[in-house]
Formats: sequence, structure tokens, C-alpha cells
Amino acid sequence: MDTHKLSWFFLPALAALALAFSSCEISPPEFTPAAPGGLRAYADSETVVKLHWNNVFGTSEYMLYRSAKLNGSFGPFEEIQTLTGTSYTDAGRIKNTIYRYKIAARNNTGTSSQSAAVQCRTPDTDAGDTAFWAADLTAEGSFYKTWAKKAKTGQHCIVYAEISDYTNNAPEINSELAGKIANEFDNNIYGKITGAFGAPRDVDSNNKVILLMLDIQDGYDGKTSNAYTAGFFYEIDMLLNDEHSNKADMLYIDTWPAKVGISENMSQTYSTMAHELQHLINFSLHRGASPGKNAMDLWIDEGLASAAEYIYGGSQKDRIEYFKQDPFGSIVQGNNFFVWEDEWIDDILANYATDYLFFQWLRIHASNDVEIYKNIINSSETDYRAVTQAASSRINNSLSDWNTLLSTWYAANLICSNNANKYVGYKGQIRYNDLNTKELPNDYRKTHHWNLAPGEGVFSPLASSLTLPSGAPYGNNIRYAVINKTAETINSAPPASGGNYLLTFNTNTNSTSNSNSEIGYVTNIELSEDTARAALPSGEAYTPPQLYEWDGARYFFDRNKPKLPLKGRK
Repeated sequence: MDTHKLSWFFLPALAALALAFSSCEISPPEFTPAAPGGLRAYADSETVVKLHWNNVFGTSEYMLYRSAKLNGSFGPFEEIQTLTGTSYTDAGRIKNTIYRYKIAARNNTGTSSQSAAVQCRTPDTDAGDTAFWAADLTAEGSFYKTWAKKAKTGQHCIVYAEISDYTNNAPEINSELAGKIANEFDNNIYGKITGAFGAPRDVDSNNKVILLMLDIQDGYDGKTSNAYTAGFFYEIDMLLNDEHSNKADMLYIDTWPAKVGISENMSQTYSTMAHELQHLINFSLHRGASPGKNAMDLWIDEGLASAAEYIYGGSQKDRIEYFKQDPFGSIVQGNNFFVWEDEWIDDILANYATDYLFFQWLRIHASNDVEIYKNIINSSETDYRAVTQAASSRINNSLSDWNTLLSTWYAANLICSNNANKYVGYKGQIRYNDLNTKELPNDYRKTHHWNLAPGEGVFSPLASSLTLPSGAPYGNNIRYAVINKTAETINSAPPASGGNYLLTFNTNTNSTSNSNSEIGYVTNIELSEDTARAALPSGEAYTPPQLYEWDGARYFFDRNKPKLPLKGRK
């Protein structure tokens, strides 16, 4: 059918339909609305509680209910207001008092059930309760006040503990637990991370980093998702002219469902602190150093943060295991760290896994071990050149070329040589069975075309020499290399001979957008299906063996408002 004719027919049809509707009355919905979700309450001051909730379709008004804990027990819920909007300011409250709230929706048909109760406690500033702005990660651009007590002052940190009455789940951070946290930060985290990367800016002039222990509002409820926010650094806190700035060098560390407690193994929480401290330092040395300075590319900042995890706690086996499992099949299709905000929004964990491996490869081959990270973070460059300069001076001068560096790292993942004199591996520190890198599955190679974003690369099998095509539709930034797994060699192509795998990769150095994707050539030689790692069948979810965390800095760095979370960081 002629598309022009189709459009011509469709528009008058819509106009007739609109005319018909304009002459009739729209009836109100004939169903009872659902109970509103997303009810949140926070104390804005000693006498004011602010609330908001999600809109419910077909609702004409909302009824808000409140109960107060007076004389040691909660009274009955009483309706306090009928509203048409989705927020309310409850003024005239009593300081140092716990309040509970519920919400229901109503229309001409009926009234919903009441929502689950939420609670908060009004602060007592005379008792030392301190207000902090925090980002509500369930609603883009949303902030709320939380109140915390100073629980411990250490040599390099001040631990603030969110008052547990503000949430239903977070454990109490008492003085003993706060002391445990401060001791670990002072003695095992701060020195290692600042020694490797440098010192953070002290914007509040107290020579300490604030650790705000709180139940980060990330949508985790223990039922519908096993992803949660482990912690974040928020650059606005380092700026003095933003209304939501806490005007402090500080980190936000989650207390639920993160394992936090005297008897808990808090290694994940401490690893998060190391990771976020690097983000704080990175901002301090670059964009935070002067208004005109650029932030480091996100993949470099995250790579250095993953290196901070290694410096603090040794090998991060969960990162390596995620690369090996590739549960969504995105890594084998080329997905990696370079364009952090790419089309693989459901597999952010693949970015962390590949970034971790890349920065481990740099360390393992560098003549100065972890000191190469200081070379990178102190570079005057903030993009890939910060990495190639360090690799050229500390590994091999041929790695000043980004194409060579990128292809060598790809080959290292496929060959995984244990030979200490070869760059196509990890010198035995990470072995072949740890990674199990595979080629692009057969079904994806039948057309000989594969679309690759900047930095992405895929493997396809070679049976003999071949002539590589050029020109349209293949991209100008697409490059090839021939890999011989047996001989543990990599050679640029053409000619495409002397190996058993073809590496196809995109050398475009613009890491800010996947709109620079280009088509590369891949072979269509078929191998037995058990040699290729493919994505999970449609609709089949990968369930990791534990809760997994994501790093909030991914969403806040170089932005004025927080972004909605997409996936967790394991």
C-alpha cells in the first residue's frame, strides 16, 4: 500500500472520530481506584512533615490519615485532610514525635483500601539532630530532608547515623557500630585510597569526610527487586550555590538492605566506601578543582573506582564472575564500559565487569603497579588520552595508540595468556577459565554485519585467510585484528590470515554517545552451539546468588539532578 495514501486516509478518519467524541459526554470511570503507592513522609523541621505519593488513575480525591505516638503508644489513624493533589505539608506537629501516615483514593464509584503506613519522626535540634538533603532515587529530580545524629568522629571521618525512626527498615547505628565503621575508614580505607589517588577537597574545612549512614530511597522493598543502591557520591555537595547542597565533602552509604551491624561482615559496605571515595577525589582533582575544568570521562572515573575496590579489598571476584557468566548476553555482543550510557541499559553490571578487567589489565602490566592509577587521575587529559599516556609510559610505548591498546586488551580476554612476557593475558592473575570469553553466536553472524558502538568489539571464527571488505556499509572507524589463540598472538588486519579468530572493533573515541555506532564485518563460519555464549532466552531472568548493588555516582556525576536508577551494581 502506498504510504502517502495511507496517511491521507488516516488523518481524515481521526478527524471524524474526534468530531464524534466532541458531541458526546465522557462518563466518569466505573471502578474503584487502587490504593495509592509510593507514599513518602519526611520531617522538614521540628514542626513540619512533608508527604507525597503517586497519582492513581480515575481518582477524584485522596484522604490522608495520621497517627501519632504519644505517651509511648500510637493512637488510632484519623483522617486529617481531603486532597486533590499528590502532596501535602502537615504543619503544627510536635518535635521529637513519631508520626504514621496512610493514604486512600476515592472517586464516584468508591474508595480504595488504605495504603501501607509510613512513618517519620520530627527532629529535636536541641538534642543534636542534624538535617541533610538526600536524593530520592525513585523520583527523578526529587530530594528530601533526612535527620541524623553525629555518632562518631574519627581521624579522617565523621559518621552520621540516620535516625532509624525515619524509616521502617534501617538498623540503628549506635556508638559501637559507628566506632567500628570509623575505625575501618580511618585505618584501612582512607590511607590506601588517598595514597593511590590523592586527597579530596575539604569544602567544609573540618579535615574529615562525612559518612552519612542512611536507608537510601532506591525503591528496594525486598519483594519486587533484588537491586539496591549501595552508596553514592553527589557532586552538588561540593558546590556552595545549590539549594540541595549539603556543602560538605561526604559520601552516602546504604544501611538497608546492605549488611550493616556489629556482627555483620561489612566488606561490601567498606568496598563501597572505597569506591565512592575515589569518585570524591576524582571530582576534587578535576571538575571540582576549578569551574572551567572538565570531569573525567565516566568510564575512566568508574574504572578508577573499581581499582579502588581492588586496592582496598583485593581481587573483586564478583566482577570477574559476571564477565564470565554474561547473563544477558550483552558482553559477547560487544557491550563494554566505553560508552557508559549505551543501549544496554538493562545490563549496567556488564559495564562494571569490563571496566574492572580493563583497569586490572593496566595494573598487571604496568611497571609501577597501582601507581599507574595515579598517573591517570593526575593527567591533564580527561578522556582516553589520560589512559594511553599512562600505558605508553608505564607499559609499552606502542600503547600510546588507542587502537593498539583496545585490541590488545580484547585479545587478552580471549587468549588469557599466563606468560608474564606477553600482553595478551593477565600474567596468570586472571586465568582463561575465569573469563571463558566467547565469539559472537552463529545466528548473529549470518549477515556478516554487526553494529558496534565506540569501543565495542566482537570475535568471529576464522577458518582460512579472507579478504576483508571495505566501504559502505562498513564504518570508517571499524578496525580488525587477527588472533591466534594457540600461538598467543595478535596482528592487525588486513591481511586476515594466520589466526583462528577475527576481532572486529570500533575505534571511535567519542565515549559520550552510542549514536556513533558503525557496522563492522564478521564471519559467518558456524561452530557447534556449545562453543558460543548467547543471551538468555527471551523472558528468562538471571538471578544472581545475592543482592546486588549499584553505584549511585553513575547517575549523579556531572549532572544537576539525579537520574532514575537502571540496574544494580553487584
